[in-house]
Amino acid sequence: MTHSSDPLRFAEQPDPVDLVSFGIDVGFLLTGTEAVDPATIAITASADAAALGISVGVDTGRAPGLAPDGHTIVFWPEVDPAFQINPAFDGFGVEAEFFVRFATNHNPPHRFERTAVVQFRRR
Repeated sequence: MTHSSDPLRFAEQPDPVDLVSFGIDVGFLLTGTEAVDPATIAITASADAAALGISVGVDTGRAPGLAPDGHTIVFWPEVDPAFQINPAFDGFGVEAEFFVRFATNHNPPHRFERTAVVQFRRR
């Protein structure tokens, strides 16, 4: 994966202990009646983020998916409890990159990849 020069950055900066969802509105990428194919949504943490125990939730109710509006991709980033006290989360904290991939129901399907950044900071 390559790092995006223009990633989506969220204003919310969760504490490493927080467990909250984030939504990425991709409606502006869709045309006409085109929709996101929920089966194609894949979100992974960068290697740097994974090294700090950061991942994407996969449990029931927290796996990446599509919001009821049909164009917002929802995911639950989390920090492994063993890493939550890591000093890297102090001060400015850690900017964790997540790679978001999905396709649409267009024929043939359009495929997209975007980078999203969540900054974890101890409160």
